[in-house]
Formats: sequence, C-alpha cells, structure tokens
Amino acid sequence: MALEDKLQEAAKNRDAGILANAIPLPGAAGDAFTEGPIKVGPFTVRKVVAGDWRTLQAIQNGLILLNAELQKPEGERTEVWDDQTDAELIWILTHTRQEVRAALAVGVEKFKERCMAETLDELDGAIAARLCDAIDLNGRRPLCPEAMNRLSELLCEPRKALCLETLLDTRRSVEELLIDHADLLLLKQRTAEEYAEEEATLLTWRRFYGGERPELLNLNYCSESPSEQVQNSTKVKLQCLVAARFSLYRPLSLDPPRKSDGCFAALAGW
Repeated sequence: MALEDKLQEAAKNRDAGILANAIPLPGAAGDAFTEGPIKVGPFTVRKVVAGDWRTLQAIQNGLILLNAELQKPEGERTEVWDDQTDAELIWILTHTRQEVRAALAVGVEKFKERCMAETLDELDGAIAARLCDAIDLNGRRPLCPEAMNRLSELLCEPRKALCLETLLDTRRSVEELLIDHADLLLLKQRTAEEYAEEEATLLTWRRFYGGERPELLNLNYCSESPSEQVQNSTKVKLQCLVAARFSLYRPLSLDPPRKSDGCFAALAGW
C-alpha cells in the first residue's frame, strides 16, 4: 500500500472514531454509564456491587464460567452463556442484596429454579429482552471486518458533503447495515423495542404491521431457539420499516426495496 493510501486510511479511521465517540450510546447501554439505576418497565436494575460477584461464584453463574473459558485456547472453548445465566443475572440485579442472600440461603438449586421461574419463564418477551440488554455484562461479538469497514465508510461520508439529505441517507444505511449483521440477542431487543413503540410522528411497527406480536417474540424465551427463517423474516420486516420511515423524507433516495426479500410487497401494501 502506497504511503498516500496509508495516510488516507489512517485519516478515515481517525475520523470514524471521532464521529462514533461523539454519539451517545442508546437506551440501556447508555444508562449503564450513569450513576442511577436502569429502569426497564416496572423493574429497576441496580448497579453491580462486590457481593454480587460472590453470589455469582457461589451459584457458578455462566459469567464466572465464561471468564474461565476465555483463558483457554480458542479452539478448546465451550459455550457456557445460556438462558439460565441471563435469568440469574436479571433476578439478582432486580433485587436487593438482602433479598438475594435470603433466597440463596435456601440452597443453590432452589435459587436457580426461582431465578428462572420469576424471570424468563414468566416475563413478557419484550420486557425480558430489554432486561437482558440492561444486564448485558459480557458484551456482544464484534462486527465482521467487512461490516466494520462499511460502517467506517458510512460515518465518514457526511464530511464529504454535509447536508440534510446526506445525513438521512447515511443514517438509513447505518440502520440497514446493523440490522443485517444483528446477532440474535440484538435482533430480539430491536424487535421488542419497535413492537413496544407507542404511536408517534414516525411510522411505528404496530401501524405498519398491525398489533399482532412478532413471531420472534412469540417463542418461549427459554426453551425455543428461533429458526433461521424466523430470524431472516424479522430482519426483512425491520428493513421494510426503516425503508418506509425514510421514504417519507427521501422518497427518491437509495435503491428501491428488493422484491426478493419481501420488502417490496410490504411497502406496496402500505
């Protein structure tokens, strides 16, 4: 790579970092850096304290096991983060330390059963997804290099021609890119947030698709894993919703919806 190309690449990466760092984190991810607790519907997710780590060690929570797995060579690691891990973290962080100690005194197995019974076995899918977001202590897998490079390009585009149209086009492209590469957890959270969105100026999921609960949120949160078909159809619906919203402001921008992914028919019907 020529020196000029290297300098341009370094400048692009620097500018992308500046833009990314200037944008506040949305929702619960941003709230995690504030001093107060995180509100999720009727629940309050408190801050992690030292005693919580002792509790997680006592019950051998998946977060503790994950730290041990990360010490192994990559090819020897096993999957230890599961729904039980989420259920325990949700229950612990939505109860006081006194309540946690009292529940644990009955026994580890009883404690684990109670965590699952009172969280993922009982909660509405949208609330459960948002609670998982609020207690997401392990983070998500990073975007693939191809997606990261495209995201970097998109974040730098407004600097070339800063105007409202460019910003709208860039925002739409970023949303579509993130939906395309969303993992299952992020896909559930985005779908739950869109479905729960109340009537507003912008087009909402319920106005576009009706009040029927998305199939991705209909599955039993603990025991059923959605098929690839369900995940892909949910992504298509989210893409259509994004396209419909931006068509109100930029009806001639970007490419029209593709007939092959079902977006064309949905928009035509709307």
